[in-house]
Amino acid sequence: MNNCESEEIVEAANIAISNLLPTKSRSLYDIAYNRFKKWCAEKNIGLILGIAGACRTDELVNLTVDDIEDVGSSLIIKIPNTKTMIPRIFVVTDVGNLLELFRKYLSLRPPHVKHKRLFLYYKAGKCSSQPVGKNTMGKIPSVVASYLKLPDVACYTGHCLRRSSATLLADADVDITTIKRHAGWKSTAVAEGYVENSIENKAKIANQVLKEQYTPFGLYTACPVGIADGAAYTYNPKSVMNNGHQETTPMQMERPVYQIEDLNRDTLYQKPYSSVASRCRKLCRSVRPVACLKQTVPLLEMVARLQLEEELCERRHQRIDRGDYAHTSSDRISGMAYGLLGNVPPVVGIYMAFFPVLIYFIFGTSRHVSMGTFAIVCLMTGKVVSQYTTIEILQNGTERVLPTEDQRSDHPTYIVQVATTVTFTVAIIQLAMYILRLGMVSQLLSETLVNGFTCASAFHVVSSQLKDLLGLSIQKRRGNFSFIYTLYDTALDLPHANTNVLAISCVACIILASNNELLKPRLAKITRIPFPIELVAVVTGTVVSYCLDLGPVYGVSVVGNIPKGLPEPALPAFELIPSIFLDSFVITMVSYTITMSMALIFARKLMYEVDSNQELLALGLSNTFGSFFSSMPITASLSRSMIQQAVGGVTQIASVVSCSILLVILLWVGPFFETLPRCVLASIIVVALKGMILQFTSIVRYWRLSKWDAVVWLVTFGTTLFVQIGYGLAAGVAVSLISIFIQGYKPYTCLLGVVPNTDLYLDIKRYKAAREIDGIKIFHYSGGLSFASATSFKQLLVRKTGFDAAAVLRRRVKMQEKGRQDDEEFLTKCLMLDFSGLTFVDPTGVEFLRNLQADYEKLGISMYVAGCSGPVFEVMVRCDKVEKKEQEIQNIPHRSRRSIIRSGEYPK
Repeated sequence: MNNCESEEIVEAANIAISNLLPTKSRSLYDIAYNRFKKWCAEKNIGLILGIAGACRTDELVNLTVDDIEDVGSSLIIKIPNTKTMIPRIFVVTDVGNLLELFRKYLSLRPPHVKHKRLFLYYKAGKCSSQPVGKNTMGKIPSVVASYLKLPDVACYTGHCLRRSSATLLADADVDITTIKRHAGWKSTAVAEGYVENSIENKAKIANQVLKEQYTPFGLYTACPVGIADGAAYTYNPKSVMNNGHQETTPMQMERPVYQIEDLNRDTLYQKPYSSVASRCRKLCRSVRPVACLKQTVPLLEMVARLQLEEELCERRHQRIDRGDYAHTSSDRISGMAYGLLGNVPPVVGIYMAFFPVLIYFIFGTSRHVSMGTFAIVCLMTGKVVSQYTTIEILQNGTERVLPTEDQRSDHPTYIVQVATTVTFTVAIIQLAMYILRLGMVSQLLSETLVNGFTCASAFHVVSSQLKDLLGLSIQKRRGNFSFIYTLYDTALDLPHANTNVLAISCVACIILASNNELLKPRLAKITRIPFPIELVAVVTGTVVSYCLDLGPVYGVSVVGNIPKGLPEPALPAFELIPSIFLDSFVITMVSYTITMSMALIFARKLMYEVDSNQELLALGLSNTFGSFFSSMPITASLSRSMIQQAVGGVTQIASVVSCSILLVILLWVGPFFETLPRCVLASIIVVALKGMILQFTSIVRYWRLSKWDAVVWLVTFGTTLFVQIGYGLAAGVAVSLISIFIQGYKPYTCLLGVVPNTDLYLDIKRYKAAREIDGIKIFHYSGGLSFASATSFKQLLVRKTGFDAAAVLRRRVKMQEKGRQDDEEFLTKCLMLDFSGLTFVDPTGVEFLRNLQADYEKLGISMYVAGCSGPVFEVMVRCDKVEKKEQEIQNIPHRSRRSIIRSGEYPK
């Protein structure tokens, strides 16, 4: 512990450390020790010996006052828990006033300290009760000296002599077996490392730390060298770069080179493991019936927290009669327009906003999304309806048999019956996804894909409304290229357009657009409650049509028969499910993706969580209930949800208020809207789709962000618009997966170079200050290494390093067969594969690395794998064990790469 020049301290420490050696090695140790002591004298290094010489750092940290027995003339130090599981006992004699200092240290120990750890922190002129940690153990001698008020505090430091003795034995040319037995190591590689770390390397380290060093705390003279565990810690006063920025003072560290097997053993690495029984026990303990019930039925959680009463009061204070009535009456009643998109009676749009919403109120986790009609989902449902319907109900309530050229069922099916069958099939798919916990499957549809899909679908919606907007008598097209055919039919029939319908559509569109562009922004500065322009349009259109008798007199198509009261429950046409399953699956994916996207937007904005799997359950049950009451599949609407949140809605109670108003409309007010012109509803739809239609401008942003995203958008948009909606979604998913595969197949690779005066290794192409190290190639690889990417990996490696080891070996064999010799000498002596970015490796990849290492060894080039993660290393070890391979891939930790580079020595 003391840096005095007393020969007695040196001799006492010599006796103590020599007890570590086997009997046969002590004579060799004496020779090595004398050489080391002579070298220290020549270098003006004070030899620092003591307790630390007999212990590892972690053993010294855990040393307690009970482990040291004072027998008067000496101290008996007991180390009960060692890394080798073999207890050790050491004797320190009373030399150089050591026992007196130890007794003084114990007498000054604070009485309030409850633990028995020996070494305590010394702060602000007094001893604290906090024990010293492993990272600061090297400062303990100077801390203790300060606490004991000894002179020349800076002359006290620590030196782990246990491992230094291994180096001394190596200097004395002791065999590897003796060194391993002396230190208790099982690995030959560790012992060989200390042979390499001989007295010459000790001299190099000592010369570095003997000079005046700068620390972040000021200037000091490092006369006593602090060396622990064979590593020298120094501070470099030079700045990294002087490029006009503030200079920094980095810390550098040098230590022996580790093989990763030795590092794992020394750091007690263990692969995480849990048995089936423990996992089952953990699963059983995690089951809480009450919590599970509340999670399945979120309404119970809200009631349990008394939120229901609070929200009802809040809704009352927020003037439901003005805010929610404006929102509900306008948007929910305009749902009749979306009924037209589904080729069903307009009243179905009101049914969708009533029956399924009540179920979502009970099971949904999103507090702000407004469930009901959505243009694209209604359009996709309408495509199925028009394809499988055999009986149509006209506006006057009469039935008409439709042609059956594409009919796949022998049973007659009504329009609403087909729509409810689609709803039921969508519900079954959603419930199956909930059972299988596939809530995250919506992530297959990226934001880019959804943007392109909804934009193209908006054009389909507009084209489907051209018939009602212009008063044309054209047949609805279905199948591939329906959008082009619809535009063609519209252009041919445009001279026969109804001018009265055209005038009403123009007036309605101008009024609606003026409200959205001019009135709404100004009104938003005054109040959160939007003006119910859709309600005004519906009521005005109905009144004008009724007063002027627009239907019979002017040939304006009107909504027609709207039944009073609630619909009777009816079963879907189950025989149609196999035929419509594929279309229903596409509708399911679109509906769920849009709903989850909107739910997550509000959840992130208002700081709460939504459960993706619970949303599947809520949608599945809602659609199941709605399928028995003449409803199409429901989806969240962004416009209605934004209005609901803007007027103060904070839970789904706002939807319940909406349903109560819709109930009044269904029971008594519904027939009032029978004279409503269909062109008014079509105008509401077209104006509402302005935002989606303008999404085509986002292709510019996607092109700037990522060319792959732009390709996904263009393929999805083009296929959806010009071919068919279902094919567009499938094409978008396919291109997205292909882009992911291609980008993963060609990973990022580069050669690394070092920035002068730093430990930074950077891409030499991107960082011009980085310099390659002579004789060393550092190849960085980010990605996976498998049977599919091994060839690509080799091509990239050859391209970066400039030569192919296998090709060189083949050329040498051919030259030897011709009696010639290849005298080519490579400047590269070491190849390091930086696998810090390697995500996974399979057995084929491991075998590929073995062959690669063998080829480089034949050329005299050492190959190392650096920085691979734990799972990757475990795969390599498992492959070596199963295949019983003698040749192991040389793995080193990420930091050891720097040690190898500094030393310039590559162990074989």
